[in-house]
Amino acid sequence: MKILSSIKRQVFFTGSILIVLSAILPGPLLAKALRVAVIPFQVNAEKDFSFLQKGIVDMLISRLSWEDKVSVISREETQAAMNQDPSAVNENTARKLGARLSADYVLYGSLTIFGSSVSMDAKILDVSGKSPALSFFNESRGMDEVLPRINLIAQEINEKIFNRKSAERPLAPAQGTQAPNIYTHPEKLFENELSGGASGQGSSFIVSQQDGKASLLKRSRNFNFQISGIALGDLDGDNKTETVLLTENKIFIYRFQDGQMLQLKEIDGKPHLKFFSVDVADIKPDGRAEIFVSVMNTVANNLESFVLEWNGNDFALLASNENWFFKTLNLPKRGTVLFGQRKGLTELYGPGVFELSWNGRQYSQQSKIYLPNGVNIFNFSLGNFLARATESLVILDSSDYLGIFSLTGKKEWVSDQKFGGNEKYLASPFVEDAEKDRGSETLHYLPQRLLVVDLNRDGINEVIVVKNDSFTGRVLDRYRQFNKTQFEALSWNGQNLQANWNTREMSGYISDYAIGDLDNDGRMDLVAANVSGRESLLAKGKSALLYFDLEAAAAKTQ
Repeated sequence: MKILSSIKRQVFFTGSILIVLSAILPGPLLAKALRVAVIPFQVNAEKDFSFLQKGIVDMLISRLSWEDKVSVISREETQAAMNQDPSAVNENTARKLGARLSADYVLYGSLTIFGSSVSMDAKILDVSGKSPALSFFNESRGMDEVLPRINLIAQEINEKIFNRKSAERPLAPAQGTQAPNIYTHPEKLFENELSGGASGQGSSFIVSQQDGKASLLKRSRNFNFQISGIALGDLDGDNKTETVLLTENKIFIYRFQDGQMLQLKEIDGKPHLKFFSVDVADIKPDGRAEIFVSVMNTVANNLESFVLEWNGNDFALLASNENWFFKTLNLPKRGTVLFGQRKGLTELYGPGVFELSWNGRQYSQQSKIYLPNGVNIFNFSLGNFLARATESLVILDSSDYLGIFSLTGKKEWVSDQKFGGNEKYLASPFVEDAEKDRGSETLHYLPQRLLVVDLNRDGINEVIVVKNDSFTGRVLDRYRQFNKTQFEALSWNGQNLQANWNTREMSGYISDYAIGDLDNDGRMDLVAANVSGRESLLAKGKSALLYFDLEAAAAKTQ
């Protein structure tokens, strides 16, 4: 009896302790983490968007996971449970799948893509059926809004179901100011940045790493098309700069005059030709710069690049149907040099990058430049960065990491952060990976330019490079969308490339940039194409030119 009485007292004591702990300790310390299953969204489209399906799942797993509170079931575990019952996903099968996975909630949905129209339907279910499902539906034009909408769905689920406040929601405005609208067009946000916001006192655009001084950015008028390439040079020999703007199937030639961009020429391309790169340089030379346009025939899958020149009356073809990727570099000791690389038979880039020269009839290859494996014509530049007698290579690799290499291929330094970021790509139908299905396209994203310039005239080159980014990061293997951007100017400090100055972060996406005297004031500018609206079947693109005085930027680092 005494033993039984002792046991009762222990049970009573233990129960009392648990009651007290449950009253004073936060619920999450005692509660079991909720389990959530994310079923891959069904994608209804003519093309293969499996990359987008994977990216949506990855994004939802990242946004919904909450340490000790919400556990998102792994993709592999969810797929294994789905394989047991391959029935079409609906509310009934989703709930059964959730029970099989011991999940508390199941999230599933579909994406329908027709032309540039995208509709999204999603639902999250309480597997127990105790609370109603939360549904989402959205229709949009183009792919631009898919990832932002997924992000908003995750935020709403976190807030309404898991009682989790999102740090990504806009903060309340300070007294006397107006909160930015998250649905405001990027161009409107950008205009607000240029005017200095509500104060109108101007924009702190270039930020020195030494003293924090700044200079004002200038902006052209809007262009109702999506600029994919830009180049500057004297095309007609009058010592004035013309600006060449490229879209996927048009060339526009402008001159800055009387405070505005005046259009001189518009050249249309054939529908099956994709223009993807443009450079301007006087290679012949005759005092007039030629326009080098790299062009892909999307039907025949071959290069049909061409060169234009001013003949005194109009811009005429100097060379056509060229099997060259063209690129010009302004080398410190040699001036402007033209490079070329042929398209490969089974790969996009053929072996070897060569210097090209004009022989009176065509552009012919000269000496071959040594480049490390995996480097193509578009992701390298040359300069004296290390204060040595010989030049070095600066490379932006396929993963957008910046590196310095010797001309013999020795790695001097590689960055631990990403630069560049380009939405422009070439698609090749051939198979480069044996594990990929035949007939599937491989997307080759082009690297951004690397501008090499001696800003402070000390004989050592700096590198100017853009950094495009987005709130979704680079979560997808195939689909890229950037909505914020900035520039950095970097120089060698003995151990690595460090930033001398950077621009503040801006809205939009920089598609291409160049150095030249855009406004013909005798001073060199950094000129960038800022894209605020993408081209689609139902909408025109929208772009503007951003430019600022490089001499002012150099002065801030001295």
